[in-house]
Amino acid sequence: MSDESMHGSRDKMQLAEGGSHDRPQGEAAERGVRDVSVAYTPSPDYDSCRSLIYSYFNQITMGCGTIYCTNRNCFSCPEGPRLDPTSAALLAVKLAQSTTHFLCAGAAVTIPESLQWTDSPSSSAELVPLKKLMEAATAAESTVSTQLELADAIRRCFSSLESVSWSFLRNARPCRANEESSGIDFDAVSDAFAAMAKCRKPIAMVNAEGALTDSIVNDMVAMALEGLVSKLTPPPAGTGSSNTLEQLRMFVVLLLWPGLLEPEFYNTIFKKLCASINHLRQEHRDTIQRWLEEVKEEAFREIIVAFQQFITIYVNEYRCIDDHVASATKVLKILWGSNQSKTRVSYKDFYNDAINELVDFTEDFARWKDTQRCPFSFCDHPFVLDPSTKSKLLQLDANNQMRTQIRSALFRSIFGGNECPYLILKVRRENLIRDTLVQISAQQDGNETFLKKPLKVVFKGEEGIDEGGVQKEFFQLIVRQMFDLNYGMFTYDDDSRSFWFSATALENAREFNLIGKVFGLAIYNSVILDVHFPMVVYKKLMGFKPSLLDLKDCNPGLARGLQSLLEFEGDVEEVFARSFVVDYEEFGVMKTHELKPGERRGGG
Repeated sequence: MSDESMHGSRDKMQLAEGGSHDRPQGEAAERGVRDVSVAYTPSPDYDSCRSLIYSYFNQITMGCGTIYCTNRNCFSCPEGPRLDPTSAALLAVKLAQSTTHFLCAGAAVTIPESLQWTDSPSSSAELVPLKKLMEAATAAESTVSTQLELADAIRRCFSSLESVSWSFLRNARPCRANEESSGIDFDAVSDAFAAMAKCRKPIAMVNAEGALTDSIVNDMVAMALEGLVSKLTPPPAGTGSSNTLEQLRMFVVLLLWPGLLEPEFYNTIFKKLCASINHLRQEHRDTIQRWLEEVKEEAFREIIVAFQQFITIYVNEYRCIDDHVASATKVLKILWGSNQSKTRVSYKDFYNDAINELVDFTEDFARWKDTQRCPFSFCDHPFVLDPSTKSKLLQLDANNQMRTQIRSALFRSIFGGNECPYLILKVRRENLIRDTLVQISAQQDGNETFLKKPLKVVFKGEEGIDEGGVQKEFFQLIVRQMFDLNYGMFTYDDDSRSFWFSATALENAREFNLIGKVFGLAIYNSVILDVHFPMVVYKKLMGFKPSLLDLKDCNPGLARGLQSLLEFEGDVEEVFARSFVVDYEEFGVMKTHELKPGERRGGG
């Protein structure tokens, strides 16, 4: 069935608004759920009955790609058919004989010739058993004809956008892609590329001039892929409504190709691949990111290494940020996002030493602030930056804001008013916390921009100018007093050697808010604090959900007790004598708190 006739028939499809559907597999979807299948009547210009049967067969065996499709004659429907090819063909013929037809919008698809990593004979001429061809062509007794058959299959399929998009699928058979799953057998892709790279035996092939020659399999693949990526401009899945998710598979397969590690393919393949991915629509890049969650750790790490290597070589060699470095970093961001959703490698694997050591971040920060002039900056891709570089950027940003506040204050002073360009805190050593919190609270008045002014600290009754030393002493003293157990804001755990928020002080949110502002002032003014919080505090600040592992970090004793409760298979209440309460100490007095009001049990 031609693409032209396929699209022509789709134009005649209209959404079925009601009526009974001809569904041998079951009744209509439950009442209240809208049916997304499409109803149309065959017309003389429809390609043929054979094409209709073919479309039904694809719908029954592969689905339409719609998650939770409600058409029960579609594989994508949770209640849809799960039939062997023969039964599916019989059902397709029966459905095609009906006077009214219900085909999903994505069912009419033409399956191109594709490579499948299998050594089993194919039931379809479109499915090329690459593993079988490899074994036959590389055997000691292989003939020229078997070698030519392999070489021709590699040339045809690896140089075709459609063929690569339908190659290396699960169970070595065609299937549809959706937003959550690509349908790619990633182990098959890795095994196929590894086998082709390992094979060093020259294979007979016909070159571009039509002459018989020979080449190793890996070089044949590279040659075919060079022709493939040359067709990626403009990217086939970047514009237009006719593009399907299956076409995005091609980009994922290419990302898994080990040849991306070879500098000789940087100009012919790597750069064009990066540019094409970045030209995709955002929703398509998001889909690729989700699909990459299916890639296992070893293969995923190799992709990251390929991009890190490319960026490192270009930054080292050219000492500048050109379009190619920017393009590769943007693709690396897709990999980072995939790893955030499903962790397979450490976040440190995304740090790039060349970027952190050689890039001028004063200039990069200026580019980040002026996005209209410079659309790319590493500041927009912080996953490649190590903590030291991020600290420098925080300081650059703070200094920039301080200069802005000084200029604004001087400007306002010129046109009326007497505004100090600095944030001056005058405190007494014996009332350090109170004086600080009172002054911050008094100056607030709903406008916190005053906190962004450069800080100057004055100890009352002491002479001296704050050139940085007084400021550091101030923060050391106030943090020491805040974490004093007698102050009552924090508790200390001897096992974890860290502080936690006191249960008795949690109602005093205003004071915690002001303490947070003191911490913020220290960071803003580049002062390092000796604060011992468990990691879960920072996870909560970042919006991550804590787990039992985080409890082990901040309260090991409690975590061990809860873990033993989880692992115990008997009667917990009877053996452990525990109830739905928690005991804690408040100024030397033990108190009991119900975890769920009114649900207290037992006598604990």
